[in-house]
Amino acid sequence: MFQKSTILVALTLFLVVGVNTIVFTSSGQPPSGHTGAPGENTCAKAGCHDSNAASATSLISFDTAPTGGFANGYTPGTSYNVFLNVNALPSPSSTSPRNGFEIVALNASNNQAGTFTITNTTLTTKTTQTSREYVGHKSASSTAAWTFKWDAPAAGTGAVTFYAIANMSNNNNSDGGDRIYTQSFTIAEATVNPCANFNSFISTPGNATSICGGQSLALSAGATGGSGTASYDWSTGGTNQTETVSAANTYTVTVTDGACTSTSSITITSINAGVANFTTSVTNSDVVINNSSTGVNGNYTWDFGNGESYADNSASFTYTYAAPGTYTIGLSYTDVCGTVRTSTQTVTIVTVGVSDIGLANLLSVYPNPINSQASININGFNGSEYEVTLVDITGKIVRNIQGIAGTPMYINRDGLKSGMYFYNVILNGQTAQGKLLID
Repeated sequence: MFQKSTILVALTLFLVVGVNTIVFTSSGQPPSGHTGAPGENTCAKAGCHDSNAASATSLISFDTAPTGGFANGYTPGTSYNVFLNVNALPSPSSTSPRNGFEIVALNASNNQAGTFTITNTTLTTKTTQTSREYVGHKSASSTAAWTFKWDAPAAGTGAVTFYAIANMSNNNNSDGGDRIYTQSFTIAEATVNPCANFNSFISTPGNATSICGGQSLALSAGATGGSGTASYDWSTGGTNQTETVSAANTYTVTVTDGACTSTSSITITSINAGVANFTTSVTNSDVVINNSSTGVNGNYTWDFGNGESYADNSASFTYTYAAPGTYTIGLSYTDVCGTVRTSTQTVTIVTVGVSDIGLANLLSVYPNPINSQASININGFNGSEYEVTLVDITGKIVRNIQGIAGTPMYINRDGLKSGMYFYNVILNGQTAQGKLLID
């Protein structure tokens, strides 16, 4: 493969006819066509690299992950890392050898099979001769291991045989003591299952997997990896690609495309329609609404029967009316099945609370001036306890009555002197004030 000299010399030897002279060429890279493949020689001959040739079994290895090896053959179109390592071979006597290699991959017709790709342009090179690709060392040196890629050929190529040759030179400036190693092995093409990538599926609009009572759902069957001329067999007895169902159940379809079949299933569940329902609790002008409706798809809309409406999705809230009257509260919403659900409740507002109108506007004192007794009345009293304080003109408290729970309440003169007094009524955090005259 290359001759040793004080300069870099050739991997092959040319003999001039009739002249016993060795012609040296550059040993930078091996000449193409010296792998020992059919129709090729090697450099294992006298005057070139001696005649010491041996068959090797550990020269070449492959990184076949993730395929896990070639037990089932190579996979068409797959790229494999190739490792060629002469360190696994017996070493010549020289302590500073020069190493080289060449490899070719051929099909059963001895034509190129697959494609080599150089991954390290410093150490390896690729050449072509008579439509065969060869990978070899770029410069003979102590380098003993090389890596490159082999892209497997297309499906239908059949078995591929690799022919490799390696030279371990002792660098003694003669052809004696060199070693040429050859290795060839055949890898079958993996048997490809034509249905390996054939998979059926069932799809629905919006990927829906549930159905409302009285509604229907379209199930569409399909498959990947087939020719597109499939037939369909549904568990319902249907044979069309799309099957329309209206009940909760598990549905199965078998898709057949030539020799390939695949079965898929989908489970459709039922959806409970919405139920509109709410309760009310009235305290004066306040109405507490508890919403127990189900199945809303969006917002609840409330109409309070007084011209006012708005959306509120709370489970419980309070609405306050501004005036007494009878009102119809209406609830409306669209449920998960697309149906509008409604419910109504009628409430009666008898009195409007103090907090809504103001205590001063609801309070009356009679008679005023008084002679012996005056009554304090709170219009629309809601039952909350309140407090009344009576103060003279000097600021002295002459009456303080707390915890009053009814109306009207009475203030007796009971020894109070004639003159002007001031009253304060406190109810629900509000204060109403006024003057009271005693004759």
